[in-house]
Amino acid sequence: MAIFYKFESTHLCESCYGKEIDRLRSTNANPPAGRIVHVCYGKSPSLTVLEVWRTNSEFAEYSKLRKPVTCEHGTGMPEVAFPRPQVVKVYNCVISEEIFSDGFTYREEA
Repeated sequence: MAIFYKFESTHLCESCYGKEIDRLRSTNANPPAGRIVHVCYGKSPSLTVLEVWRTNSEFAEYSKLRKPVTCEHGTGMPEVAFPRPQVVKVYNCVISEEIFSDGFTYREEA
């Protein structure tokens, strides 16, 4: 059963998020195995990240890679930028179409 993670940040701005995504992409770990959906939304500096993963263990493995990148790009320690996530089992996840086929390159320009 898939797992839903919701990270509500109080210290994540668009610039830092973009840098983190670019760095993670350069590690050839994106998209990571097991992640079904990744969405980032909200207003800086309080962006929210929603993710759906196949398993908790796949999320935990990717988190080990992501933690040093998160610290490197200005959001500080992940537990500050992203307090404990809301974690919920997913009973249904329908992805009707591939909205952004280029992965993480979509960012709304100001």
